[in-house]
Amino acid sequence: MIKRELKEKIVIYLLLVISLFSFIFLLLNINNTNILTNLDRKINLLVENHQSSFLLTISKIISDIFEPAIFIFLLLIITFYLFQKKRKKEAICLIFLTVVSFSLEQLIKIVTQRIRPLNAAVLEKTFSFPSGHAIMAIIFFGTLVYLFENHIKSHKKRNFLTILSVLFITLISSTRIYLNVHWFSDVLASFALGTFLLISYIIIIQHTDIFKTKQSF
Repeated sequence: MIKRELKEKIVIYLLLVISLFSFIFLLLNINNTNILTNLDRKINLLVENHQSSFLLTISKIISDIFEPAIFIFLLLIITFYLFQKKRKKEAICLIFLTVVSFSLEQLIKIVTQRIRPLNAAVLEKTFSFPSGHAIMAIIFFGTLVYLFENHIKSHKKRNFLTILSVLFITLISSTRIYLNVHWFSDVLASFALGTFLLISYIIIIQHTDIFKTKQSF
């Protein structure tokens, strides 16, 4: 049991380091003319050549439904639920995670000022890097799985929740690329940053005893 817990901790901290350095690498190279920007342009043109009016409409609907503001609202609902269940530590940490995630995403946009693709299918007024949709999707679905998966008795239902969450994250992020409102590296960096923030949240919950709570359902 001890060896298993040790392995899990090693994996968690390894993912934390990998996601952080991956984001830093992408952040430092988004405006350089190199393999990364060339890949961005190739994927952008490839997507443009394979767009259809039907899929564009579907992508727009998905992007509108899963706006970052919607995720923030849903996270607040989960926070309220956790407070109701006397899970104060998780609730307070989730508020902090939500505020930090959204604020950091907005700050990075202002600092980097990366221009969105000129062939974007919809008008976006903010800068391109990183993708708020992708970050908030990872934060929401990631915390959803972490906070509630262990309370689902059925193994099949737990797997279903995890798979469904991964599919939603992938779908939401893919629509941003399909609409050409983000470069591929924007979404890639958002995965890295979102993963780093999510794992940080998990580590804080698992290794702090600031709030003593009773977990009940």
